[in-house]
Amino acid sequence: MTESFEIIPAPEEPVPIDPPVKWLRYLFYIHIANIAMTPVTLIFLENPITPWIGYAMSAGIALCLFRLAPACHRYRTAAILTAVHIGLTILSLLGLTNLLTMAASVLSIIAAYQEFHGHAEAVEAKDPQLARKWCSLFVWQFVIGILSGFSSVAAVVILVLADMDPVRITLLVAGAVLLVALIPGILYLVYLRRMITLLEE
Repeated sequence: MTESFEIIPAPEEPVPIDPPVKWLRYLFYIHIANIAMTPVTLIFLENPITPWIGYAMSAGIALCLFRLAPACHRYRTAAILTAVHIGLTILSLLGLTNLLTMAASVLSIIAAYQEFHGHAEAVEAKDPQLARKWCSLFVWQFVIGILSGFSSVAAVVILVLADMDPVRITLLVAGAVLLVALIPGILYLVYLRRMITLLEE
């Protein structure tokens, strides 16, 4: 008597889904607006309305990332972290605690990591070189963020040791930080545009 064995088929691997190009375009336009706002932010640094414009743009970014989530789980994580970051930043403005600001900064870094690596995974099959560039861009943005933090500390030291106008020092440091931050911002747009073109082909 022979025994019959049932052959269980191997589970099929999920078919990769391309990110919706429409939401990548929206993300592209929001970042263009964000860069365009850089000189406005510098000029109207003390205007209470200016930060809220930035929060609105961040909320738009979170929405775009959430709509890209079906293509990669990292997008959903980045969207949630971005939303929490906005909430913590707003709470810190209400005078609750500086720890909220620190927590928001950490969440912002993690969200950027998830987003950039999500972009890398989305284009890995079509353009491995572009995927590597996305990962490298996060490293550069992280380094620039660290340097910006050091520049803020240096501004406080100069303010304490030197007899200079606090407003002038604040404007100089803020201007330097914003100008340096433009570099990864422009590269982000270049890579995102290349990604959109790849997915449209």
